Amino acid sequence: MKQKNYDNKSMIEVAELLMQRKKTPQKFDKIAQEVSELMGLSSEEFVARKSRLYADITLSGKFVSVGSGTWDLKNRQKFELGDYHLAIEDDDEEEEEDYDYDDDSEDDN
Repeated sequence: MKQKNYDNKSMIEVAELLMQRKKTPQKFDKIAQEVSELMGLSSEEFVARKSRLYADITLSGKFVSVGSGTWDLKNRQKFELGDYHLAIEDDDEEEEEDYDYDDDSEDDN
């Protein structure tokens, strides 16, 4: 059931337009099915192109996974940066501390 003329648009472009109208994150299968319907794809075309749509959504900077196979537009999601303190250990320092610098050669003199 083709609703608009999406002939000149890619599936990812149609998915983005679709998600702009949605208010909440959507499961990938639902996004793919609705994109297929909007583009008027046959079931064979849908099956052949579904994995490409998934790859495009995954690699796109416009979509973000919000868990459990659910996707949303990145610009609708708020990412909070926490105050993280990283503990970085220098392996070389540790080895130097454990190394015994007292030389047994003093006993040889």
